[in-house]
Amino acid sequence: MIRVIPHRRWPRRAALCALVLPALYTVSVAPAAAATGPRPTGNFAPAEKLGNYKVTFAKYWTFKSRPLGICAVFSVKGTITYSVSLTGVGRIGLDYKYTSQHLNDSTLEADIHAYSGGSCSGPATVTGMSMGQDWTGYGCSYNPSISISVPWAVSFGFWPSCGNRNQAEHHHHYGGTYTYYVQYNSGDKASFGTYNSYVGDGQRPHPPCYGVYVSGTPYEHNKSDSYASGSQKVCLTRY
Repeated sequence: MIRVIPHRRWPRRAALCALVLPALYTVSVAPAAAATGPRPTGNFAPAEKLGNYKVTFAKYWTFKSRPLGICAVFSVKGTITYSVSLTGVGRIGLDYKYTSQHLNDSTLEADIHAYSGGSCSGPATVTGMSMGQDWTGYGCSYNPSISISVPWAVSFGFWPSCGNRNQAEHHHHYGGTYTYYVQYNSGDKASFGTYNSYVGDGQRPHPPCYGVYVSGTPYEHNKSDSYASGSQKVCLTRY
């Protein structure tokens, strides 16, 4: 429901010798398993599950519109949950596998302020807002497979600094005069495919990092102004 709101353990090598979200449809934009580092060869030891983890994020952008005389402060907040397992390869190889990567409760907010003399001040209103959030791999060369459920969609389009890319998106238009607009996603998830990080014994993995950017068009009666942000990074550093 959309509402408008007013105002590690570090595993020991010796231990090595001893599961994606259902979606209405899935779009794969990369091989099922993205990987970093050269894939090790040799015999694989049994996989050891390190655990289930959660990373919390809060990202902010400010759009200053001189034609409308307002600032729109956008924020995206939520969590990414995932699992990590570890497999030993040969004598020195380690394979960290990130699975069940789910983007949860990713809430987009737009807070409207007055704009004057280059600064944002107290609360203000606009008469409507179109806004959205887009997600994919943060690095231009990392294109994860993406699974979504409605109202999320998978599109191929603009991505800051990388041209056009496949991405998970949720965009919506809100009518009415308010100081604050909120897009909740508490019952809807987007998911990313399996990711592998291959490293040597004693080395830490290179975790997957995902990028998010926002776009918005505030309206003031018969006038509007549009904004597309840069991307910000969320890395799955807990394991």
